Amino acid sequence: MKNKLGSIFLSLAVAFGLWLYVVTTVSTEQERSFSNVQVVLEGESILRERNLMIISDTDFSVRVTLKGSRQDLNNLNSSNLTLISNLSGIYDPGEYQLGYSVGYPGNIPSGAVTVMNKEPSFVKVVVAEKISRNIPVRVEYVGNASDGFIVDKVNAVLEQEYVTITGPRETVEAIDHAYIEVDCTESTQTIIESYRFELRDKDSQPVDAAMITTNVEQVRVTVPVFMTKRIPLVMTVNPGGGATEETAKISIEPQYIDVVGSESALKDLEEWVLGTLNLADIGDTTERTYPIVLPQGVTEMNAISEALVNISFPDLAKREIVITNIQIHNVPEGMAAELLTKQFTITVRGPRSLVNQISAEDILVQIDLTGVENTAAVEAKISFRAEYAEVGVVGKYSVNVRVDEVVPDAEE
Repeated sequence: MKNKLGSIFLSLAVAFGLWLYVVTTVSTEQERSFSNVQVVLEGESILRERNLMIISDTDFSVRVTLKGSRQDLNNLNSSNLTLISNLSGIYDPGEYQLGYSVGYPGNIPSGAVTVMNKEPSFVKVVVAEKISRNIPVRVEYVGNASDGFIVDKVNAVLEQEYVTITGPRETVEAIDHAYIEVDCTESTQTIIESYRFELRDKDSQPVDAAMITTNVEQVRVTVPVFMTKRIPLVMTVNPGGGATEETAKISIEPQYIDVVGSESALKDLEEWVLGTLNLADIGDTTERTYPIVLPQGVTEMNAISEALVNISFPDLAKREIVITNIQIHNVPEGMAAELLTKQFTITVRGPRSLVNQISAEDILVQIDLTGVENTAAVEAKISFRAEYAEVGVVGKYSVNVRVDEVVPDAEE
C-alpha cells in the first residue's frame, strides 16, 4: 500500500514539472515589446562617394513588438536587437523616410521570431549635397604693445592662409572666412602661437558650423613685435674755409626718423650720421641729398629713404683776392724750379669785418717741391697772419711749376 502511494505521488510530481516546463519555456508563442532600440544607418560611405551627407539627427530610438516562444523572447533585449536602415538607395539631396529591418543575435533560430509592430515604422533623414571650398584666414589684432614697441601686422605670417571646409552646400557657401583674434596687449616680443578659428559669414557674423569639417583645427600665427625709437639725423662737420659747425647754418630734413628693430639692435642707437661735410669745400649755399642706409635689422617706419641737407653761411663774408707772391720750398738738389703760374685768385671767407680788411700781403702761399720732377701741378698751402686766424680759404688751389736739372755754365 505504501509503495502504491509513493508511485502516485512521484507521478504527480513529474507531471507537475512537465507542465511547469511547458508553461514557462515551450509554451505557445507570446508577444513582447522592446523600447529604446537604436536604429543603425548603413551605407554612409556610399553617400560620401556620391558627394552626399546626412544633415538631420541620426539618433533614432524606436519600439518594436516581437512574437515568438517565451524562451526565444527571454533571450532578447533592447541592446542585442539590431535595427538596420540602408542608405544605398539615395542618389540626390532631399528628405527621405526609410524603413528598417530587425536583426537577432546568433542564438535565435532563423524565423523563430516575427515582427508584429514598429513604432515608428520608418526613420526620417535629410540629405544634402556635400562640397569643399577654400576660405581665407583673417586676423584681427586687439590691444596695443607696450610703450616703445610696435606690432608689425604687415609682416605677420600665417602658417595657412586658407582653410579647406567641407559640409552641406548651403552652409559652406554661407561661410566667408576663418576668423582669428590675436591679443597684442603689452607685447614686448614676437608672438608665435597656434589659434583656433571661428567660421564667419561676409558680415563677420559666426556661422553654425556643426556640420562642417576643416582640414586643420588651428592656424599658427607669427606676429613680429619690434622696439621703436625716434633718433635724430646728424652730419659730421669738418671745419674749414673760415667756417665752423657753429658759424655754418646746417639744416636736415627730416630732423628725426622713427626706426624699428630688435631691442639689441636699437639699444645703443642714439643718432644716425648721414655723412661728412668738409666746409672748406663748400663755398656757397647748397643742398645735398644723402641716402639713409641703416644698419642691418633696423628699418625706418615711414619708408623715408633719403634726407635733404641745406648748408649756408649767413653770418660770414666772402671775397676774392689775387695772389702773386708764391714761395717755393724744398727744390730738389741740382734742380731749378720755375713757376708757370704767376698769379691766381683765391676765395677767402670769415667774419665780415676781417674779410673786408684782409689783403694779399696778409696771405702766405707756399708750394713744396719735395719729390717733384719735370712739370707738375703742386697744391698750394695757404695760411694767414695771426690776426686773421678766423679767416680761411674756400676750396683747394694748385700752382703749375717746372723743375729742370741745373746746367753748368760752359767753360770759356
